[in-house]
Amino acid sequence: MLGTVVVLTSLLVIPVDEIASAPVVVKSPKSPAIVKSVPVRKGGFLYDSHPVPFKVGPPVPFRPRSRDWVMVDLSEKTAWQFRGTKVLWACEVSVGGKGHAQLKGWNRIRDVKYKKDWYPTDNTRRMMKKVGVTLPDMVPGGDPRNALGLWYWEFQSPLAGHGNNNPGYIGGYTRGCIQFGNKDIELMTQTGVGEGDYVFVQA
Repeated sequence: MLGTVVVLTSLLVIPVDEIASAPVVVKSPKSPAIVKSVPVRKGGFLYDSHPVPFKVGPPVPFRPRSRDWVMVDLSEKTAWQFRGTKVLWACEVSVGGKGHAQLKGWNRIRDVKYKKDWYPTDNTRRMMKKVGVTLPDMVPGGDPRNALGLWYWEFQSPLAGHGNNNPGYIGGYTRGCIQFGNKDIELMTQTGVGEGDYVFVQA
């Protein structure tokens, strides 16, 4: 047991391990649930509560009412899974760094793949060879050297969201894609996020 997380204004407390196994918004029997903060995972483990950093504005011009959708905050390096307007949970992510392409605004998941094969560029293969890692032209899905992790969300833009086989890398910067810990993107994918769902990215 890692502790507990207060999720509702009614101070309804639920154990962290229960949140991990059943990531749903729990309603208080006495009053409507108002989510103030949600559990966040770092390196595959839950830690503390983390408020959704809605920007002034409102930041999200359109919120799907029934489908699951994801909001990513680039400055917070955090992604939140919503079901309509309810927050289910959140996780730390890696985002595009300075000088690289970044997703912004609304996008849509065009396709979801499990253990997608990875075709590293010649430049990537040269860089990896310098640190002692030899990559073939195609790294099969599921291979520990595969930079796409276990799950791959293909967006309508040239960039994507995908897992990462190195948990210690989560929370850093990428060349543009949004990278999740394998356990985190798997949980989102298996609990409602899929083809046709929306992703909103704010700076």
